[in-house]
Amino acid sequence: MKKLLSVFAALLLLVACKQTVNSPKDGQDNSPHGTNPPAEEYIYIDESSFLAAQYWGQDAMRGIEGDQVEVDMQFKYVAKDGTGFAAKVKFVTESVDEQFFPKPGDYPLDSTLDAGTLIYGYDPLEGTSDEGSYIQGSLIFDIQGGELVSYDFVKGGYAIVKGTADAAEITFHLISRSGDVLNFVYKGALLIQDYEKKEAERYTMEPQTQSEINLICNECFLETYPDEPNVFSLMLVDSEDNERILKVMCNKVTEGTMVGSYTVGESVSDFEPGMIRHSYGATESDGCYPSFMAYYAGSSIYGYRDVYFVTGGSMTIAAGESDDEIKVNGSFTTYYGSTINVEYTGVPTLRQ
Repeated sequence: MKKLLSVFAALLLLVACKQTVNSPKDGQDNSPHGTNPPAEEYIYIDESSFLAAQYWGQDAMRGIEGDQVEVDMQFKYVAKDGTGFAAKVKFVTESVDEQFFPKPGDYPLDSTLDAGTLIYGYDPLEGTSDEGSYIQGSLIFDIQGGELVSYDFVKGGYAIVKGTADAAEITFHLISRSGDVLNFVYKGALLIQDYEKKEAERYTMEPQTQSEINLICNECFLETYPDEPNVFSLMLVDSEDNERILKVMCNKVTEGTMVGSYTVGESVSDFEPGMIRHSYGATESDGCYPSFMAYYAGSSIYGYRDVYFVTGGSMTIAAGESDDEIKVNGSFTTYYGSTINVEYTGVPTLRQ
């Protein structure tokens, strides 16, 4: 938590604040109103209290894919007595304009990562020794004596987006986990920086020299996803080098079984039943999105070794001699034209 607060506090020092009015607590309401509540209930912030905004595309959070893209915005307000707030709000939108401004409309907060929503705040490492080191989603920061002192997760509320990046009007009604309600309106220009990796940058970890790679695998891990019961990933381990693993994410042909024929989608947004995920490449933090082949150290990828990103090909999964056994046979092409052939027969080990 200290690291997170110090980084955000440094950002807060870059700007100054101006006037506003007080904001009383409001009832907890997770749905957009359609019309703005009375002005006296809201803090109004001009452009001097805008901190920063970033367009991430699909690079920032796993699960934002297809036509969905992410835009983050940060604001702050400090009253004359030194009290105030900062807010980091994450939008998922189906489109942005040439200045990366999200599509105007109502954005309720939830956990789906669907387009037209705000991302709720959470800490996947909460309760562990690493708590606070990997915080995600929308957050509210408390300012006392002009300094950032604490944060809380946004668990409810909405935003209403109007205008353009040159003349934006965004109404926020944010509810923290502890039950505090933050109402504010931003009016002014938004400079949204482009943080998305461009296509060529996303695949730089793959060698451009074409090669043919044959994997005869004697081990396979199966990953399932509770929120997507028809989606699974196979992690096929090379029997000659058990650090080299091919990971393919699949959408079941038929519910209840992995058996079937699969083809790689033509683009990252193609993921219908019977498809294998077309690799998006590497993200801003060099995390890799399925499907790809990489070298692993435990559950982590060696970032300094070659990664091959699957962008074409097909695979069949057939039933084996026992109920749990499967037979995998596939041939894939990668972003720079290499070929990966894979074979596996055995019982996958389930990995949640």
